[in-house]
Amino acid sequence: DTAVQAIHDGAFSYVIKPVDMDYLMAIIGKAVEKQKLQSERNAAIEALRESEERYRQFFEDNLSGAYSCHPDGRMITCNPAFVRMFGFSSAEEAMHTNFELLYPSLPTTVPKRVRSEKRLENLELKMRRIDGTFIYVIANIVGVFDDQEDLKEIKGYLMDITNRKNLEMQLRQTKKMEAIGTLAGGIAHDFNNILFPLIGYTEMTMEDVPQEGRIQKNLNEILKAAHRARDLVQQILSISRDKEEEKVPIQIHFVIKEALNLI
Repeated sequence: DTAVQAIHDGAFSYVIKPVDMDYLMAIIGKAVEKQKLQSERNAAIEALRESEERYRQFFEDNLSGAYSCHPDGRMITCNPAFVRMFGFSSAEEAMHTNFELLYPSLPTTVPKRVRSEKRLENLELKMRRIDGTFIYVIANIVGVFDDQEDLKEIKGYLMDITNRKNLEMQLRQTKKMEAIGTLAGGIAHDFNNILFPLIGYTEMTMEDVPQEGRIQKNLNEILKAAHRARDLVQQILSISRDKEEEKVPIQIHFVIKEALNLI
């Protein structure tokens, strides 16, 4: 009974007097071997714990949005960068959100491609934050498969490139405006060539006709229209020139009156 109680209390083994020295040495040898194995096991457990801690720290500190989800979109885990990227208040809120809701439309092609290609690299996607605003990301997606080659998990790493995309769109808009400015400059130059004789011949003709009369009135309207066209050309040229526009006050009722007369 004492021997059984000792084993229950953690003893490795026991011997009975009179002591058989060969048996005692065998037990001591086994105890030493067991202690060695236990030390090795403890060292392995500690190494595994340190490895898991390093992975957890890397996962938490990663600047890209890392996540894991089921093929149907149910979240398994995500890191703080993922939480910030999509505007969640906490990781718990993100975990209770189906990943498919972060796409503008159902991402049926992504799981399909993962099943066939196993991994997707540098995939540019348009996604949606929980507040409804859109972001652009570069995604690296890896599929995890079981022994039957069925997709059981999707792991993804997302890099937010929204600022870069906005800068690209601004650059395209700038290039477009430069092209418009060049075109406007060419059109304005040719249009001025047309206006020069129109204004000149109108002014000369006005000197050759009676000052009072329908012809003089009609020529005056032509001249006004030509002057407005000349001013319009200057406005077009302002698009192609890197300078501030001159703004002057006008009396709008005169413009309305001219428009009514024209009508």
